[in-house]
Amino acid sequence: MKVLFQSRNNLFDVVGGDTVQILKTKEYLEKLGVTVDISRLEETNVTDYDLVHFFNTTGKIDEIYLKCQKLKKMGLPIVLSPIYWDSNDFWNFYKSYDIRSRLNITLHHTLSFIRDPNVKRLKLLNMADILLPNSEIEKNLIIDKFGISDSKFHIVYNAVDKHFFEADSKSFIDDYGFDDFIMCSGRVEPRKNIHSLIKAVNNTDLRLILVGNYNKDDGYYSYCKKIAGKNIQFLGFFNQNKLSSAYAAAKIHILPSFYETPGLSSLEAAAAGCNIVSTKIGSAKEYFGNLAQYCEPQSVDSIKEAIFNAFNTKNSSKLKERIKKYSWENVAIQTLEGYKMVIN
Repeated sequence: MKVLFQSRNNLFDVVGGDTVQILKTKEYLEKLGVTVDISRLEETNVTDYDLVHFFNTTGKIDEIYLKCQKLKKMGLPIVLSPIYWDSNDFWNFYKSYDIRSRLNITLHHTLSFIRDPNVKRLKLLNMADILLPNSEIEKNLIIDKFGISDSKFHIVYNAVDKHFFEADSKSFIDDYGFDDFIMCSGRVEPRKNIHSLIKAVNNTDLRLILVGNYNKDDGYYSYCKKIAGKNIQFLGFFNQNKLSSAYAAAKIHILPSFYETPGLSSLEAAAAGCNIVSTKIGSAKEYFGNLAQYCEPQSVDSIKEAIFNAFNTKNSSKLKERIKKYSWENVAIQTLEGYKMVIN
């Protein structure tokens, strides 16, 4: 079987959870004998493939929508991993907060995708021969919002790399000289709600480290730096080895985002032994159950309460054991099952 993966054009320029999902799915499908190529959307030679697999409908969908239309006319089977969550609450919060004037930032690149009409998203979901959501929660949201038939779904849970289960804190502690801190691994951007996290931790005895890419010229990053107390550090991008060591040294990992599905860094941190604090919005609860703390992203008090609850909870191996089933081997098996359903 020969499969073509396609997603947003900046997939490797702006690395996100979908980038990891695509690369790891490709790696483990190939171990099952599937040939997988990844191309940019503007590349159009698809005649040699058995099917095309698209990823991500939460972001700006014009790119994949137009390409999907062309492929549908050619009769090629289409598989779609929606990686979807309704972003209206996020958009409405920032409109009411008047963040453009208060933070002196431009949110065009972050928020413009939310204004895409859902009629186009509905057409895209209908064009796909099968949908591969990352959870029952995501599936049910799509059914409720778009009226898609339940029979069109085949769930493929997200996964965590094996090496995070064997993470060692020594390297991070040797480099930085501390452990038992709060960690947030993710891009410094409004959807990740970093400024609210900073406000929750400011003026406490807790240390927060922020790991992830950022644009130094971006107004949001500048604002977050401006309001951050001395107990907060921006450490920038970490490679996988450094990241796993940081997780192992941390007491808590938090993603107080406006939505996560469920957040790959939360899975990685849990595998390394962290207590987890996650946003209530999205599918994290399906992955972590009652073994994590959950917060309301619009409430600094809720974020703060969840952090202190997690910090005062002894780290347990139960969560680590729970998420062992979320492996890339299983992702590949579940994905290949979906492909066979389409081709057959």
